[in-house]
Amino acid sequence: MSATIVEPHKSSIGNLDANVMALLAYLATGILMYIPYIKYVAWLAPLVLFFLEKQSGFVRFHAMQAFILNAVNFLLTALIGGIIIASITAAAQRAQTWEDVGATLAGVGIIT
Repeated sequence: MSATIVEPHKSSIGNLDANVMALLAYLATGILMYIPYIKYVAWLAPLVLFFLEKQSGFVRFHAMQAFILNAVNFLLTALIGGIIIASITAAAQRAQTWEDVGATLAGVGIIT
């Protein structure tokens, strides 16, 4: 019985294993999102890995998937934030007093 040695394929970026680079595609954005001012361009990290990688389809796939996940996250956050701001604005415009605003916002919070 002969033992076969299987080596993981390498990425063309930094000569690292492909699975490590795929992990970095996800982690780069996750870590950069917590740094002030850089968080606004953190979504570019997986896109940069996607365009720099020349050999590994595995790394390219995961870099694009990380980019799409970040884009969907941004869109959902913007949509939900817009709904919340619109609800607060509508409640403030309908209210006769600030107590009404509080009661309306409490109702919106309970419903959502």
